[in-house]
Amino acid sequence: MVKECFSVKQVTDGKLQEKDYFVAQEVPVTICINQTQVVTFLCTPQHLDELALGYLLGEGIVKKIDDIEEIQQDVKSGMIYVAAKEYNKTAVQTLGKRYLTTGCGGGTSFYSLMDRKQTSRVSVDHVFPLSQLQEAMRYVSSNSELYASTGGVHTCALFSGKKLLVMREDVGRHNAADKVLGWFYRRQLNPARTYFVTTGRISSEILLKVTKAQIPLVLSRTAPTSLAVKLARELNVTVIGYMRGSRANIYAAAERIKVDC
Repeated sequence: MVKECFSVKQVTDGKLQEKDYFVAQEVPVTICINQTQVVTFLCTPQHLDELALGYLLGEGIVKKIDDIEEIQQDVKSGMIYVAAKEYNKTAVQTLGKRYLTTGCGGGTSFYSLMDRKQTSRVSVDHVFPLSQLQEAMRYVSSNSELYASTGGVHTCALFSGKKLLVMREDVGRHNAADKVLGWFYRRQLNPARTYFVTTGRISSEILLKVTKAQIPLVLSRTAPTSLAVKLARELNVTVIGYMRGSRANIYAAAERIKVDC
């Protein structure tokens, strides 16, 4: 269950009436790696194995997917148990010393200036037709089922060409991103022709998550932050914001975009 029904008092045209409304479910979920507690998320309780993979690999706590031996979920108790061959114990110990981000979900994502130093530039030279990206944005906006029924979640997706690879929704945009990236890491796909779509703003943390996966392009119907733009230009990641209808702002690496419409 990812949504719950509540009886609410709705005001419409000055009239008060009682109606049943769906609300996106939000629960605390804690990741433990080799019996060590890592972090607690406030998230939508769906695709939690992908959430764990995306977070652990994106934060550099686990270096490669092959280091993960097993993931067990206990949704009732709100626990995800990860068994790993090895992991970065220093990264776990220093999580509490990192900066809280602009993220949703109670500040469960973190950002460190060290993240930039550990992130490689993207060298992909693939060109993406703008019309294709616009169609992808329209698809995500029109097919986010949990958002349509609750209005209270963010959606992230990964495409390759015209093909949707994966789409995930969550009350936290960082959580939705981690779920998509967890799906991606598990399959060890070539990122060269893929692009990342989000309904939320493109912050520096989202930009770094995508870049660590070497995905060359991220786009949103809303705006990037200034630090995200600066990092994108430094790391050679294409960033597109305000993609709505025929409008799109290209903030970085515009040479990857073919304006064909």
